[in-house]
Amino acid sequence: GLLRTGPLFGATTGWPRAGAFIQQRLLLAGFRGAPTSYRFSEVASLWSFRGVVDPPTADRAFGGSLDVDDIEIVNEVFVGRHLQIFTEAGEWFAEAVALDATHPLAFRRSTSHGIVRGVPVVFSDGATLFVQKGGRTLRDFIFSDAEQSYTAEPLSVLAPHHMTGVMDVASRAARSV
Repeated sequence: GLLRTGPLFGATTGWPRAGAFIQQRLLLAGFRGAPTSYRFSEVASLWSFRGVVDPPTADRAFGGSLDVDDIEIVNEVFVGRHLQIFTEAGEWFAEAVALDATHPLAFRRSTSHGIVRGVPVVFSDGATLFVQKGGRTLRDFIFSDAEQSYTAEPLSVLAPHHMTGVMDVASRAARSV
């Protein structure tokens, strides 16, 4: 679907760019009509995104948007140490541990490198690996306990010329050290 108005997602308005399963919910994000928005399903009912009921209960569907000045399209969501959202212009994480429809979920921007669309992120050795926008740098998105935030250090500093046309990222654990 190509329509920009109507339901948040569907055959007429298109499908979300990203999704993940977390705490018995389905998280969808990156909608055509609302590119910075995310939506969680009801608990144990993965395809139920019904609106807010009065009074709201913790198990109901809920959603929100990233707090940005410009439009940032959500390209990937990932469940690592925290719930992470990767956009074309930055990397975000949610500080909340439990997903609850009665409490707002706040995403915090950590870095502003952006991610290549269509290249998945990978969890490896306690960090999330992603290819930076432009496709020439592989970054290590890792949580710093001292700063209580994420950093995104480059891993491909010595050979960016080998990073061309990246389509997938994979990680294999070492057999020995």
